Amino acid sequence: MKKLFLGGLGLLLATATASAETTNLRIILLNDVDRKDAFPGIAAAVTEARAGADNSLLLHAGDVISPSVLSSLDKGAHIIDLMNHLGIDAFTPGNHEFDFGPDVLEQRMAEATFPIVSSNIRTGAGELPGFAAEHLIVDLGSVQVGIYGLTSDDTLEKSSPGDWTFEDTIAMGQAMRAKLTDAGADLVIALAHTSFSEDLALAGNGAADIIATGDDHDLFLHYNGKRVIMEGNAQGANIPVVDLAMEWDDDDLEWEPSFTVMQPSGEDADMAAKVADYEKALDEALSEEIAVLGADVDTRRASVRTMETNFGNAATDAMMMVTGADIGMTNGGGIRGDKVYDAGSVMTARDVFAELPFGNKTVVLAMSGADVMAALENAVSKIEDTSGRFMQVSGNMAVVYDRNAAVGSRVVSASINGSAIDAGATYTVATNDFLARGGDGYGMFAGAEVVLSADASQLMASHVVDYIRENGISEGPQGRISFQ
Repeated sequence: MKKLFLGGLGLLLATATASAETTNLRIILLNDVDRKDAFPGIAAAVTEARAGADNSLLLHAGDVISPSVLSSLDKGAHIIDLMNHLGIDAFTPGNHEFDFGPDVLEQRMAEATFPIVSSNIRTGAGELPGFAAEHLIVDLGSVQVGIYGLTSDDTLEKSSPGDWTFEDTIAMGQAMRAKLTDAGADLVIALAHTSFSEDLALAGNGAADIIATGDDHDLFLHYNGKRVIMEGNAQGANIPVVDLAMEWDDDDLEWEPSFTVMQPSGEDADMAAKVADYEKALDEALSEEIAVLGADVDTRRASVRTMETNFGNAATDAMMMVTGADIGMTNGGGIRGDKVYDAGSVMTARDVFAELPFGNKTVVLAMSGADVMAALENAVSKIEDTSGRFMQVSGNMAVVYDRNAAVGSRVVSASINGSAIDAGATYTVATNDFLARGGDGYGMFAGAEVVLSADASQLMASHVVDYIRENGISEGPQGRISFQ
């Protein structure tokens, strides 16, 4: 009898056993699935993957409740509902679980019917969150499998965790490996929402036998003779499956992995019906046609994170105009559609919410010119990495960069209304609440005076919808941002 024990929660699940000589385990991994349309295919693929397996574990490495169009309205509740019908055996939160703040995270996790593991998240009180077990142990009879969860501490910059913190992933991984081994685990799985460099460090430091990870969105399957690292593509486009045949040689557990990659092709009918219900509700709210486009509109990831785009122009102008701020600035990483809308096509409210899915609100800060210049430097500090911190700016700004200069010295010139930014002057800056909290490395925003708070404002996407409805988008980039 296979039993699932959650550390500290006393949960027990029973499933099938393996043979005495060889214990077989199939691990199916999902990660970074935030779009409802992916679920019917994923559900069918999971059913297929589990068929015929002596023992199977469906693991999820996080990033689910945001970003998506519907999540900007229901804060991810529909995703948790869909996940509740997948039969997930263990889930660990990713950075996007904090996009709406820790209170919403706690609400969503309370709605989950699947086990949640987290070892390194700490609440504002310095405690493990009440919705999570520190670890779990799966009893396969002759083999005990331990699972613990990790969330990268870069969540502090990439999302909005408030006063919640994250213990160091590598040190915690090593500690949890030792703790689970002492508790009788023979095979240890780190279910981690961590960067590729952290994945390598976890493997290199022996923090687990299997690192089942998310965050990078890249299909990666690796075995170095001792440890496995596995990650799938976002939205379940490629689902990694690892089969383990485990045998004891005296006191040593020997195993070899066999890798399979599943690409969903069919659909689960029940899941498809649930998604259709959500789609109908969303259509009713977001089907309004707001503009016939007068120019191609480019929201591709490689564009919004490296250059001026006309959608970024519309967004920053909308924020500036609705608030009356001196300038508008927003990070390209917050624009997520990754597509080109052809001139002459219709843009709907749905399109805008898809482009700006994080539920961010427009805020206004009072900042010194020196801090505005520091923000512009931060905007291109990681342009080589196509970082989401690259800034789109309002139409009254002109910024010239030298991308080949040293980091911190890449701004050649910057002006507002034709005049060079005065380091000693004060400017009101309309931006999104994620950046206002210091996200994406914008610490200078976090220390600024708040003129319009998020609590007193509205959704940024709603402001952009209103702006495009009134003004349309009739031209391409205007020379607000250039490179020498």
